[in-house]
Amino acid sequence: MYYRSIPEMREYLLIDQTRCYVMQYYKIEEHHWMLTEWEGEAAGLRLQSVDFELSLGELYEGVEFKG
Repeated sequence: MYYRSIPEMREYLLIDQTRCYVMQYYKIEEHHWMLTEWEGEAAGLRLQSVDFELSLGELYEGVEFKG
């Protein structure tokens, strides 16, 4: 919740360390945020605040999960 209280903050990601999973929050208007969840290597993560896109497979390249 702290990140969402920063007026200049427009978007942030929470990247899971134990599985191929990302939570993406981006501001759609003042005090209103959108949550998008991405899971699995084939998922294509696209940022809203800048022109950037990659797959979770690329993001987690070289990571070996235990279990």
